[in-house]
Amino acid sequence: MPNVGDTITKYGRSYVWLQPNTSIANLPASANPGVWRLNTDDDWITANIAGATVSFDALLDSSVNNVVIGQLLYVTATGTVALADATSIATARVAGVATNTATSGQNVTVGTNANILIPDLSVCVDGANSSSSFNIGSYYYLSSVTPGNWTLTPDTTTPNKVVVPCGVAAAANRLAVDIETPTVV
Repeated sequence: MPNVGDTITKYGRSYVWLQPNTSIANLPASANPGVWRLNTDDDWITANIAGATVSFDALLDSSVNNVVIGQLLYVTATGTVALADATSIATARVAGVATNTATSGQNVTVGTNANILIPDLSVCVDGANSSSSFNIGSYYYLSSVTPGNWTLTPDTTTPNKVVVPCGVAAAANRLAVDIETPTVV
């Protein structure tokens, strides 16, 4: 049996063993089992203003010149990451969002299930300019127009295009990243 505070890494994510509230009087130990929980603070979304905390590092594929904060990425067959694209199912399996800038052959941190600040929407959102802001509360999807970009209007009419909900606008320049299952049109 693990002890409170023990950690393990499974499937690229870190977990910590926690014991629920033990101060409840007359509660038998069998009614208070411990649990493995993702190893992040309860307030990780609001506490981490700089970006995502649930993430992994990967090598940027040689087919990509550079990546900027906020671009959507997928894992290639060789284990590198490249700009995700909704034109085919192979490139539309979004792994997460770049949380740092990188060039070909460098490591990029890929944030998943997180809240990320995107400093300049014009570099990663279809139709945005440098003074644009997100439509708070709106869903954003993987673009089929520009690899790595987000869009408010996915292509739902062209056969074989892929629709992937990737997050919800939480503020004018912040997205709550939540990659959903791709749907082929």
